[in-house]
Amino acid sequence: MLKKVTYTSIMLLILVSCATPEQLINQNVIYKGMSKSALFSAMVDMNIGDDITLGGCYRDYYPETQFEILGSSSRYAWYVFKDVTVPAAVSNCSYQGNGVLEGVFASFTDALNYVQKGPQIAENSTSQEEPVLAPEEENELIPFSNGTGFFVNTDAYLVSNYHVVEKCQYVGAAINGELFNVRVMASDIVNDLIVGKVEDLDQSSYLPLSMEGAYLGDNIIAAGYPLADKLSDSLKVTRGIVSSMSGINNNYSEYQIDAAVQGGNSGGPLLDNSGNVVGVVVSQLNKYRLLVEEETIPENVNFAVKSQNLENFLKANNIEYETKRSGNIIQNRLVAKSAQDATMMLLCFNTIANLKQMYGEQNVSRIFTLKDSKIK
Repeated sequence: MLKKVTYTSIMLLILVSCATPEQLINQNVIYKGMSKSALFSAMVDMNIGDDITLGGCYRDYYPETQFEILGSSSRYAWYVFKDVTVPAAVSNCSYQGNGVLEGVFASFTDALNYVQKGPQIAENSTSQEEPVLAPEEENELIPFSNGTGFFVNTDAYLVSNYHVVEKCQYVGAAINGELFNVRVMASDIVNDLIVGKVEDLDQSSYLPLSMEGAYLGDNIIAAGYPLADKLSDSLKVTRGIVSSMSGINNNYSEYQIDAAVQGGNSGGPLLDNSGNVVGVVVSQLNKYRLLVEEETIPENVNFAVKSQNLENFLKANNIEYETKRSGNIIQNRLVAKSAQDATMMLLCFNTIANLKQMYGEQNVSRIFTLKDSKIK
């Protein structure tokens, strides 16, 4: 069993969906010689939000040499393609044209120098052979995803999403610089909820549930730990409103909200102006699929499970919780402080061997850096 361990170093090992181009090169997801369409598909599969606009929003084409430079939306990564006879369209970010990847550069100047002067490119190994691990290495626990949870009582019972813990062999809660075991007590797959208990922890802070829930147009605050490998390990809060009283396909167990959420927000509390829980953040609209299918990127279309469904789930499993009326409006900083005291990052651990059985060997090798990522 995992016991309390410091997690400062673990934070550097969390591999969530938004990897950097350098990480993807190391993982052989990106490699010299891959087609432009294959690179775009990899970006979609890996949810590389920053680089998804490889379709031509930032590009230069050199017809005399058939080289092309495409940049990410933040311009932190520049991709050089060769053998390009059909360049990406400037006016349509979903149309990539053809060509094969020649290299990835940190600046446009470096990419341009390569195209103009053709220096020897500094690249990672282009071999697509999978790293070979010893059997004992494949059976060591590694953190491979993260989410958010929050306490609902002083007995250290927490709530999160089912999909946050679904593939975990062990679940750890990062609290005050330590990692605690989380024992999953019950799950609701339909509503994507779990209740767990943090072991060996004295906990006094928790979040009450709103007696009224939320209504259309109400102000809300989402709290969680998004993009853990790129941002700090501090709690993040975002503001918004309840945009709709139902989710996708008229799912009335969810709210649609416009508060910004990212990977890692899943399972976090959705709070009203009184600091009471009105929902559990659960998902966002798949903007990458819509970009491919509809050639449009929706903005701020996210979803949360309603607190009424959470309350029914807790009642059914005899978990104590508190409800409060939401008439007393408090300052945002006080709402954020209550969330900070009762909300934690959840880390999902499993072994490479188990993940290969679940996802297949090739898919696992694409997702993980299989070395220097083990938890002792």
